[in-house]
Amino acid sequence: MKEKNMQKRITLEDIARELKISKAAVAKVLLNNRSNVGVSQKRAEEIRAAAKRLNYQPNRLAQSLRSGISHKLALVTGEINSPFFAELARNVQKLAGESGYHLVMFPVEWSHQEEVSAVENAIASNADGLIVLTDLLLDHPELAQSYVERGVRMVALSEKQPGMDSFLYDYYPGVKALFERSGCERIGFLGNERPLAKKENYLRCCEEFGVRPELYHFGSDSEIDDLLTRIIAAKCKRLLVCSDLYAMIAINKLYLRGVRVPDDIAIASIGNVPMGAIYTPPLTAISEQLGTVASWCVNSLISRINGNPDDRHLCVETELIVRKSFPIDL
Repeated sequence: MKEKNMQKRITLEDIARELKISKAAVAKVLLNNRSNVGVSQKRAEEIRAAAKRLNYQPNRLAQSLRSGISHKLALVTGEINSPFFAELARNVQKLAGESGYHLVMFPVEWSHQEEVSAVENAIASNADGLIVLTDLLLDHPELAQSYVERGVRMVALSEKQPGMDSFLYDYYPGVKALFERSGCERIGFLGNERPLAKKENYLRCCEEFGVRPELYHFGSDSEIDDLLTRIIAAKCKRLLVCSDLYAMIAINKLYLRGVRVPDDIAIASIGNVPMGAIYTPPLTAISEQLGTVASWCVNSLISRINGNPDDRHLCVETELIVRKSFPIDL
């Protein structure tokens, strides 16, 4: 049973009746439609004031049905319990909202089939466009064209692809700065295979600076303890870790063993999420410019939704942010 005091939803007709004008004039102002009704600036201000006074809320579903535009963006991202993906998603959601779009998120674990399913679910969600932040289209570029051919508006972490917008991280500047500013000395690398570019640029810098590579690769989190035992035994004093999350995990596990960071082992990470700056010790990080990436993805996708057919590609140059976990003499 409906409550007697439940307020009636205010419609365009109600505003028109209040002002004793046509519904078409109200729609011209509030819906920004393309009718030929002329509305003066004074009348437009009266309509907006009445809408605010009556607490008019537009019917997004009706607008979507009329225009074919849902004002929804879909985001396929890694697990939200990761500080990196959580920060990216937070930025994307904020920017989408400021542009008048609702964000629908599809977080996934690292599984090819799960990522493909998430993209399909995102497409089926009737979103106006899709942002893919996982490595799916890096690992399987052939999928990109299949989505483009289906008319999917998309921005993704990917090599350049016709018919879509893409971006890539350039890890070389950040990793090179770490080697240069630490005296080009021995630095180990703790990481997994995603994305491969992190390890590749570490190896490139090792070759460039004449440093012997020390790779400590894990396939699952359960392997990290054994790798840290190897790192301690090898007397590795400087370590680059593939992400902020795994750097924090490593620091915590080392602390439980009585190994101090940075006194015994200096640790730098790749990512630079806000949490890293207030961690103990604060993380030296190679910044992946998360705010820049989120802003570029949202703006590029909305531009494509609005009819801009140009293909855009962003190369995100990383930079070294020095804090206490890996102190460097300036």
